[in-house]
Amino acid sequence: MKKNFKLLSFIIFFFIVFIAFMPNVQASDENGGIAPNSNVLPPGPGEPPAQAPIPNGKYCIVNVELNNYLKITEEDCSNNYSTNLVPLELWPYSTGEHHLWEFTRVYGDVYKIISCKSQKAITVKKDYTNMGNIDLIQETYQDINRQHWKISEVSSGKYKLKPVSGIYQTTDWVMGASASGSIDGRRVQQIEYTNNSNYRDLWKFIPILPTSGSELEYNPEEWNATPIRNNTNCYCYAFNFQAFYTNDLGYQYYNKKIMGRINPGCLDNIQEILDINSPYVNGVTSQLVFENTIQDKLAKNFIFNSIGINQQCPDGQYKVALAIDVNNTDYHWYRQNLDGSWSHKRGAGFVTNKDASNKIIFNPSTSNNYYEYYDENYQLNYVNYIVVGYYSVTPLNIFYDSNTIILDLIMNGTYQVDATLDQLKSLKFYKKI
Repeated sequence: MKKNFKLLSFIIFFFIVFIAFMPNVQASDENGGIAPNSNVLPPGPGEPPAQAPIPNGKYCIVNVELNNYLKITEEDCSNNYSTNLVPLELWPYSTGEHHLWEFTRVYGDVYKIISCKSQKAITVKKDYTNMGNIDLIQETYQDINRQHWKISEVSSGKYKLKPVSGIYQTTDWVMGASASGSIDGRRVQQIEYTNNSNYRDLWKFIPILPTSGSELEYNPEEWNATPIRNNTNCYCYAFNFQAFYTNDLGYQYYNKKIMGRINPGCLDNIQEILDINSPYVNGVTSQLVFENTIQDKLAKNFIFNSIGINQQCPDGQYKVALAIDVNNTDYHWYRQNLDGSWSHKRGAGFVTNKDASNKIIFNPSTSNNYYEYYDENYQLNYVNYIVVGYYSVTPLNIFYDSNTIILDLIMNGTYQVDATLDQLKSLKFYKKI
């Protein structure tokens, strides 16, 4: 009888311990075999804490092998990219927040990575933490190890992303591109890391400069149509005006829209549109462009204030960059888009968000700003722009319509270098479309 009682007591004790332990077992499975809510791989005795490999902030994530950008699957775009469990894919860059990811350091070198579009986290599928070639998904953030990523720099600017749920697994699981499929639309999976010449398991992070949320959408079609493209330039584009107003041409043109490729200073003094009156006739300097932009600011009452490259503009304002050619022959303006990338318009050319190397511009200071061209004598020449300042501005928002008067300084087939203000007022150099 005593033996039976002891046996029964042992069974009851074992059952109680088993029930108490079960939630931890389930939670550990959820976290890839690691105790929940624990700092995985804390520094050992005498070891320094792991350093943060990158600052917190917004980034684009680019696969080194395929050179495409990580985003939520195209199939979920109709649902605003917000569905749980949908897979992640690699695509060429297109404007919008579906390519942007917010990195937040959890501890040490471990981060959570949240989509700026869906506000969901990059996640290893539940019950697949020790399996390879499994699609990674987005899922509502739950502060679990399947959603935490240990980031380490393998070589200059190339990083390995390891799920914390795989830290104690024998296989070195990492985030990588699938081994098969089209380059565009390739799935992103948990794969085994291989230290070889195939870099589909390595990633580049492109930081996004801070935005205010008041940036303009990137819509090049609004600028690349005739006659807008031929009659606007980088200054017009950066400050968002396709036309302007002036009271210096006579009362009959008060409050009339005028369109033309003008330089900083012309909004304050239309005479400067003529070469004979141009402040840039002896060369272009950053101080000269800055001072003339200030004159336009005062004349047209828009905001134009210096700002740091990593500062966020106040609400209602966005960032522009001023660049000057190394030989002081030209200036150039860039403006930041709503998604954090940058765009520009070179003279009468097309609006684009790419640099001279045909790469998306995320930072005008580090993009390729060296452009070759043929001058009026058909000689190969170049400009090489260096960014000299960033500014927080408000847009003028003046747009072309069918009543806009287009400035044309060509008369009898000849460009009028020495035209006078009286000739301008005579409207011989204006045409109406």
